[in-house]
Amino acid sequence: MSADSKKTPEYIRLYEKFKREITNGAYPYGAKLPSKRDTAAKNGVSVITAEHAYALLEDEGYIVCRQRSGCFSAYRDDQLFKGGTDMRLGAMPASAFDDSGSLPAPDAAHSSARSLAPDAAHSPTRLPFPDAARPSAPVPGAAPVSAASRRPAGAVPAEDITFPAGLYAKTVRSVLTKYGGDILKRTDGAGLPRLRCAVAKYLMRAREIEVSPDDIVIGSGAEALYQLAIMLIGSDRIYAIETPSYDKIEKTYRARGINCLLLPLSGDGIPDSVLSSCAADVLHVTPYHSFPSGITATAAKKKAYLEWAKSRGAVIIEDDFGSEFCRSRKPTDTLFETDGGERVLYINTFSKTLSPALRAGYMLLPRALQVRRKNIEYMSCSVPVLDQYILCELLDGGSFERHLNRIRRQIRKENRR
Repeated sequence: MSADSKKTPEYIRLYEKFKREITNGAYPYGAKLPSKRDTAAKNGVSVITAEHAYALLEDEGYIVCRQRSGCFSAYRDDQLFKGGTDMRLGAMPASAFDDSGSLPAPDAAHSSARSLAPDAAHSPTRLPFPDAARPSAPVPGAAPVSAASRRPAGAVPAEDITFPAGLYAKTVRSVLTKYGGDILKRTDGAGLPRLRCAVAKYLMRAREIEVSPDDIVIGSGAEALYQLAIMLIGSDRIYAIETPSYDKIEKTYRARGINCLLLPLSGDGIPDSVLSSCAADVLHVTPYHSFPSGITATAAKKKAYLEWAKSRGAVIIEDDFGSEFCRSRKPTDTLFETDGGERVLYINTFSKTLSPALRAGYMLLPRALQVRRKNIEYMSCSVPVLDQYILCELLDGGSFERHLNRIRRQIRKENRR
């Protein structure tokens, strides 16, 4: 056994085994997996180890588990997006852009598509067993939905996610002592180089995402990063967003005069018929626990998103605010990672993982947008330098990951109740 395999936790090896079997067709869509007890006995592991492996498979959309019913395959290779060869943004090499970095103009038929109504005859794809709660249209006069009821199953209240104040204060004192006058110096527009290096190391260490610090841009929270994304991609594009979704996504785009397509969600993501008819240049999605619906896109659906983007030459904005709070120590696979950094612009924020008061986040630039980077190079970084040094210390010192592990343990505890 290699040194690497010895370091790999048993539940990860079990997860990888089932993942291969599911994607290779050993467990077709709707097929029931062995019980956790049987899986544990067959593989010589504890039931808790089997539970962790199944939880990760469920978090990533490969299976759906139901109490007293079991776990079923949710992977549908036969429904992956089969698109045409409309060459647009990401499908073109950098040389296809003009000297100004402008995108090719949309074709006439494409530019005329400004709205998308759900097909009345379409019935969203459903699993052959009860699926997750679906979003519903608001009922006139109905009482507002509470924040607690909108949280995904097993989610931890925001007040429990906040980073410990005492440790944060200790980190601030350490930064002031360690860096002194450096915190008063101007930094790069893309963010403090030291922080971008710390983020790159964290992503490689904890999430197996390989990215250069030069491809990381720091910004003051999700809304600021949405604005930077618009500057990179252009406001003359058509943006498709999930509905329901985080309300500031649509508000930010419409404030910039962007034409938005609102794509309804079914139990596993955007329905195939809606995706196939979507005439957009940009798809903004939250694959993991989309807010407020709590819907997680299945593995097949995430692959369909990437196939759709490839067929159209479109860009995907992956809004990943919550996948680090999955039940497993291994966060769910991202679209950015699966795509290999070609056409997915990835956004994450420390405002969710640390505290709403800390307005800081980052985005990872795909190769399809590198040529347009000069569109944002003149901008100053909107995150205070002191906050950036604090984040460096939390990432490099391991406090950030220990905090995430504490929350994950609490989520697993909540799910066992």
